[in-house]
Amino acid sequence: MIRRATADDIDDREWREQIAAIAEEFFNEAKLPGTLKKGLFFQCWKNCLSSGVGLLLCSYRDTSVTGAIGGIIVPSPITGDILLSEAFWFVKKEFRGVTGMKLLMQFLNESKDLGVDHVTMAHLHFALSEKAEAVYEKIGFRKLETHYLLTP
Repeated sequence: MIRRATADDIDDREWREQIAAIAEEFFNEAKLPGTLKKGLFFQCWKNCLSSGVGLLLCSYRDTSVTGAIGGIIVPSPITGDILLSEAFWFVKKEFRGVTGMKLLMQFLNESKDLGVDHVTMAHLHFALSEKAEAVYEKIGFRKLETHYLLTP
């Protein structure tokens, strides 16, 4: 089952713990820079959901969270088009295939309901990056830009 999360979900301790565990697993696997600040993550998403600029979907098996995808909805400062920019996509390893795809497809369906003009997705350059790129292109995404990170 997939459902849209609300700001009230973020107040649920058990839900937060489940999301934090999945985020931490992904954060460590991807070797992302910095430190995962769970409190900041949840406060940010509570603010985004409360203000209507965030979309957060969660997948469940029974009552356990198996994955989540979140995006920020903003107008482009260049064109004014409404963008839904994926901010994260965390899925437990054992659910990444089918569940991961269901989350992505629901994310795209919700974007239509929200009147979004464009959806942007990213992928990190680690073990799964080639697979992610192939999935995006099969769905109809086109490669637009590459981001670089410098830690001065």
